Amino acid sequence: MIPPILQLSGAILLAILIFLRNEKQSIRATISITLIQGKKNPKIKETIKETWVIRFGLLLVIVGYILQILNIDSILLIEASRIYKLVYTTIITTLLVLVLLFICSKIADYKFRKITPFDKDIDNDVLRWSDYVRH
Repeated sequence: MIPPILQLSGAILLAILIFLRNEKQSIRATISITLIQGKKNPKIKETIKETWVIRFGLLLVIVGYILQILNIDSILLIEASRIYKLVYTTIITTLLVLVLLFICSKIADYKFRKITPFDKDIDNDVLRWSDYVRH
């Protein structure tokens, strides 16, 4: 049961970004980030969070598949009743998704605070700007 829970949690994280967006959110996701003198564009924070949600989602799916290939699972859950498995899966998946979304928000907050406001007088070529975003 552990591998499918990880795979399901990862898939839900990815689905939150893709399938649960309305049309307005989808359009906003494709708009480029415009740099304004002396300000930080909040779109950068959204992009950082989305990046981390994708990373965690894919990591959970990959780890779930690896555990499944290696046949690693909890012996307690193999012999459990169907209802118990359903309740256990629902609770663990929900908690895992909520905790990871919270962590992604905190990472985005932290990284966004580290970004300095755009200054056209400072050398801000592509490499320098990407250095800000990666920290």
